[in-house]
Amino acid sequence: MGPALTGDAVTVLFVEDSDADADLIGLALERAGRERGAVRARDPEEAMVLLDGLDEAPALVLVDIGLPGAGGIELLRDIRRRWGRAALPALVLSSSAEPRDVRAAYDAGASGYLVKPLRFGDLASSIDAAARFWIDQNRVIAPD
Repeated sequence: MGPALTGDAVTVLFVEDSDADADLIGLALERAGRERGAVRARDPEEAMVLLDGLDEAPALVLVDIGLPGAGGIELLRDIRRRWGRAALPALVLSSSAEPRDVRAAYDAGASGYLVKPLRFGDLASSIDAAARFWIDQNRVIAPD
């Protein structure tokens, strides 16, 4: 899952610096039937360039908070400045369950916080459940 798909809407943007974790997330999205329109960014800067180039917000953004450079927390802040809280669901998908990380993510504008399960099947189930809710059932308000 590379750069934005020409002619297709970006449905899920996942921001993950680890190739191994990105491969698992990609497989989990595929298992959930969400691979079409899924795009990976490797760092916050790439994510913001991609987001700024889109006509419409993705249906869902998955952010690892342990990203290089500005980091996932600053990326969440940038997303909120650009898209607002109601226009773009942004979930943290992190290996950290530390309360300070969870609080920092919500303070920066995260819509939700998922701890990456250790087993692939659990990861796939979590991503499927998140996609079903945030993409299929949740309603957003377009930014002004």
